[in-house]
Amino acid sequence: MCSDNYSFPLAHRRRADISGGTRALHSPSKYPKMPRGKHNLNSPGKGWYMGVSGRATRVLWLGLVLALAVAANGAENKDTGKCMMWEARSSAGTVYLLGSLHFGSDALYPLNPVVDDAYAKSDTLVLEMNMDMATQLEALALIQQAGMYKDGKTLSSDLSEGESTKLAAFLKERGMALAQFESMKPWLTMMMLTVREMTRLGYRPQLGLDMHFYEKASASGKPVVGLETAEEQVKTLSDAAASILTKELMEFVDEAPKTKEIYGMFEAAWKSGDPAAMNRALEEDISKDPEVRDWYDKLIDGRNVRLADRIAKLVSEGKKCFVIVGSAHLVTDKSILKLLEAKGFTVTQVEKKPVPKTADVSSTEPALESTAPAGK
Repeated sequence: MCSDNYSFPLAHRRRADISGGTRALHSPSKYPKMPRGKHNLNSPGKGWYMGVSGRATRVLWLGLVLALAVAANGAENKDTGKCMMWEARSSAGTVYLLGSLHFGSDALYPLNPVVDDAYAKSDTLVLEMNMDMATQLEALALIQQAGMYKDGKTLSSDLSEGESTKLAAFLKERGMALAQFESMKPWLTMMMLTVREMTRLGYRPQLGLDMHFYEKASASGKPVVGLETAEEQVKTLSDAAASILTKELMEFVDEAPKTKEIYGMFEAAWKSGDPAAMNRALEEDISKDPEVRDWYDKLIDGRNVRLADRIAKLVSEGKKCFVIVGSAHLVTDKSILKLLEAKGFTVTQVEKKPVPKTADVSSTEPALESTAPAGK
């Protein structure tokens, strides 16, 4: 397979992409933790992680990130012979776009040469948001500013009595208490719980493709560019109507027991290189509530316009980019790929080649070869 990750910094968005969207502090050993206090949720070995993605943020999200082979209809996905990566060419240059799952496991590595080849051919790594320390610290400050109550209100005061009771029971089952979250708004509570749920299941943001290539680029000195600022990512969630974010939180509580199965759908689609199956899984995971659905469309398709414009600008400046975004941004009818095609890019999905029988690689992708039209 291409590597192993879906969608979810703001994409999964839910279970697939906690990213892709604002992903603020992935590695407990390298990044700062949230200041200790009554709202601090740090536990041994856990840092203060974050990724923006709505329902998709849940992990995703986008998403993302890998051990099951469950298709959206419950059957195994057939391998398409392609990977979740595309090559986009224009008169100005070439860009590779890799769909990511922002949470990963040891089973994803080592990566197959196809992804590393594309990365090696590029002179700039492009992520949804830069992961350097300055940006992460800025994101943390913005999250604390936008995600914490400061007017005497509490999480419980924004929930109905029934919702508070349900959330308290959910937290108790996982060794936590509602009091730990009272100072957090619903969207921040949801993201914190999403990351904890994913790590509880064995998936880690430190092993996501974004972090893998960011650390590679940092070690070699390859330039890293973020398509969005920390402020843009945080505002994506914090500016949503309170009613939408409360619904999202409670849907997460209801569906948390199915997180592994749902994330497995995205992983299976990602491994088989099937964007149509990925999109079907996304549709199945998206809330059926009209208000939430409208917000979700803006979260993905609305941001795609901005992301595609900025990718095209980087190419026009002569940069050879290796772009990693949540897979949800690449598989919808209004995907980044479709928008690049409208700008004159020729987009093709990168194909796999047979893996040598002597290769000791459990999941591989061959040398770059792009032949199939985008999304087909």
